[in-house]
Amino acid sequence: MKFTYDKLADECLERLNEISPPNSRRRPGDAPTRDLYALLRDNASQDEKLGELWRQLNTIPDWGDWGPNPSRTRSVLSIWLTISEHCEWK
Repeated sequence: MKFTYDKLADECLERLNEISPPNSRRRPGDAPTRDLYALLRDNASQDEKLGELWRQLNTIPDWGDWGPNPSRTRSVLSIWLTISEHCEWK
């Protein structure tokens, strides 16, 4: 069995952690203190990988039908980043 995952997102999370390290003093259950969405948005033009993830997240594919609200991308990304913030990646 082969384990696969979104390597771009994983690499971007590592890069965002370099730009703004997670709070190591945060206790489990505490709310995150950094806004990974804002970090991604603000640094996408300065980093190739962050820029690629930003473009992917903000581009609706030809086959996609988001209806009248394409801003749903931010909601999906916010959920992913919140989960990432609460997980320990090894």
